[in-house]
Amino acid sequence: MVLATRLRAWLQLAMMRMTPYMPGKAMVMEKIMKPVREAANAISLKTYPTTSIGSALPRQSR
Repeated sequence: MVLATRLRAWLQLAMMRMTPYMPGKAMVMEKIMKPVREAANAISLKTYPTTSIGSALPRQSR
């Protein structure tokens, strides 16, 4: 979401500052975080094979 105007940006910041004092803060935070969560979930990451710590370390000879 791109904020279209300075007023809208200021209102969103003011709302975030008031959130801890509001009775429905969980609902307000969900509304604010929804676009962030959607953007984060839209990115797919490549899956790499896992290795154990022991096999990733070089072997030491005694």
